[in-house]
Amino acid sequence: MSLREKLSSAASSPPRKVTITTMGYEGDYYVRGLTIGQRDRYEGACLKEKSVKGKLFQSVNTENMRARLLALCLVDADGTREFEESADDMAALAKLPATVGEPLFEAAREESGMSEKDLEELAGN
Repeated sequence: MSLREKLSSAASSPPRKVTITTMGYEGDYYVRGLTIGQRDRYEGACLKEKSVKGKLFQSVNTENMRARLLALCLVDADGTREFEESADDMAALAKLPATVGEPLFEAAREESGMSEKDLEELAGN
């Protein structure tokens, strides 16, 4: 198998099932990790730039950070994305109880190859 074939087959791995037991949200949900391009865009969206006296500073934009990752990673059992990065979809995802959103976020983070350290570095800690 060539390198191209190996990398192409890796991009089509099955989604990860996450079982949620929170009342009203019980069931199986699916996440798929980000592609390299999606991760670059996600990390870029989590940064905001500000100019102060001609100097450019970056800080973390945590607004909808979890909702944005879920919008990119939540899929159906066949791997088809369920949400877009639209303001409406991210607002809807941001309203999820943390007991539902956090396990999905953690699974999406892990499937995307993002460690706790990566998130801390993104946050500048």
